[in-house]
Amino acid sequence: MPIKTEDFDEWQDNPVTQYVIKYLTDSIKEASEMMADDIANGAIVSESDQIKTATMCLTLREIAELELETIESFYETGEEE
Repeated sequence: MPIKTEDFDEWQDNPVTQYVIKYLTDSIKEASEMMADDIANGAIVSESDQIKTATMCLTLREIAELELETIESFYETGEEE
């Protein structure tokens, strides 16, 4: 089910979409800063918690920066298998 570039651009320009993307971006920043502050203040943060936070931040960043080409490429690759 391909989507037109114009439709994707309209979705990205939608105020609700922009608000959600801002929330994702701000959440990434807050989680990263909290982890850094904890470590800088001598808190013992398990490797598992560090990995969870890093994974969450990377995933949210990927969603916040999602481009139509990324989606199309994913489905083109999947169709070739």
